[in-house]
Amino acid sequence: LSSIIATTGLAIFSIWYFAKKKLLVKNIQQKYIRMEFKFGISQIFFQLNIFVLASTDKYMIGHMLHDVPGLGIYFVANQFAFIINVIVGAFFFSYQPLLYTYLADLNITNKYKLLKFKYILESFFFVCTLLLCLAPPFFYKHFIKDTYHTGIAYVAWNAFAFFFWGLYSLFLGYLYYYRKNQVVIIFSILSSALCILLNYFFITKFRIIGAAYADLLTYFILFIALFITVQQVIKIKMPWFQFKKIFYS
Repeated sequence: LSSIIATTGLAIFSIWYFAKKKLLVKNIQQKYIRMEFKFGISQIFFQLNIFVLASTDKYMIGHMLHDVPGLGIYFVANQFAFIINVIVGAFFFSYQPLLYTYLADLNITNKYKLLKFKYILESFFFVCTLLLCLAPPFFYKHFIKDTYHTGIAYVAWNAFAFFFWGLYSLFLGYLYYYRKNQVVIIFSILSSALCILLNYFFITKFRIIGAAYADLLTYFILFIALFITVQQVIKIKMPWFQFKKIFYS
């Protein structure tokens, strides 16, 4: 009920805001409809992939191990680590328009500016992840029941998994800008399969902590694979390691 009320209110406000800013138009060109349709198809696969990545570990713990208390302990730890994903999502919205601006005029100066912003953002994510890994003993002691304290062991693994998801997200923008919708679909399918296979293997072998291992390894592999794919598919030559020019030019 709260979700319906909130989204309805947001929809009404959005329509009012767009109308006020005169952003609502009556004539829409077919080429934009086709572009949106192609993008929408890729997003169906991407959002299903997000669901698989977020749910597979919990589902398998519940249905393979039949450990309901253990699942609850793991879930609390996973939600605590999810703070990193919230931070990534918040800054991604500011990064995406800037990325598109630089990609629209990708001269060497803008390459340096883009990489500088990217490295600063990634460093910020890394520091936040480290701090979050140090925080659980304090927060668990003061805000979470003793029953859940064994879940502290899962937090760091999940936190760094979300860190690599953040790095992965920063590269997704390249695929969206250059309209590589098919690549997004392929990545979505393969990453879902990888997530399921790794969770099955590690949970079978290591039980609950195996889910945390699987999440970290899944997101790390996805980040490396997407980094290589962007280089091969889009063929942008970026001065990744010219740190002196990136930070002091």
